[in-house]
Amino acid sequence: HLMVTSPPYYNAREYSQWKNLFNYLNDMYQINLKSYNSLVEGCVFFYNIGDIFYNENTIVKSKMGEKRIALGAYTIFLFQKAGFKLIDNIIWYKGEPQSNRHKNDGNYSPYYQRPANCYEHMFIFKKGNTLRLNSEVSENKLNSNIIKFTPVFKIGKGGINRYGHTAPFPQEVPLLSITCFTNKGEIVLDPFSGSGTSPITASKLGRNFIGIELNKEYAELSLEKAKEQSVSAKLIS
Repeated sequence: HLMVTSPPYYNAREYSQWKNLFNYLNDMYQINLKSYNSLVEGCVFFYNIGDIFYNENTIVKSKMGEKRIALGAYTIFLFQKAGFKLIDNIIWYKGEPQSNRHKNDGNYSPYYQRPANCYEHMFIFKKGNTLRLNSEVSENKLNSNIIKFTPVFKIGKGGINRYGHTAPFPQEVPLLSITCFTNKGEIVLDPFSGSGTSPITASKLGRNFIGIELNKEYAELSLEKAKEQSVSAKLIS
């Protein structure tokens, strides 16, 4: 009844590496097709993604090939090609960016400084012509096109949070979508579950949940996190 995720960004983390941008976009498109087939008619995929600065590795493979890659624009194209309709773009305003990667070690030459975005997109893609909403209107937390909340702070060695995941996302992301687009007892799925933020949030809101995670270490980590928050969950491999 709802899909919500923040996918791996192209070559932004050690666990999300592709030979080139074409390979990445193809993998995301294949997942979009399966997601479309899995969703109930009138339901949505709530998709959080930001633009990145990297080398597409499609033409120039040297350092000079680095540039800002508009993952948001590519995402819209791939979802529409898979059959989805874009019905809204919620802007997650993150305030002061935590990243220092844009500072280029203080060197202005030979490469330009690249400002880090203070926002990410939260796209809402719909399947079909109808739109299913939460019948309990008072539960809805999604009431603006610009939402400000703080990213997960990284306080451990190497920027790793206490759950051991290098890129966890805040529970506000699944919270906004679950309270707006689902009713109690319905099924929420996160195809890139990571440390389990979406499934755990869904469970605490009275929804059933499924999280899909390729990395077994992260999947086991999500069970620990669920247990800490008194959420009943099991790992099916």
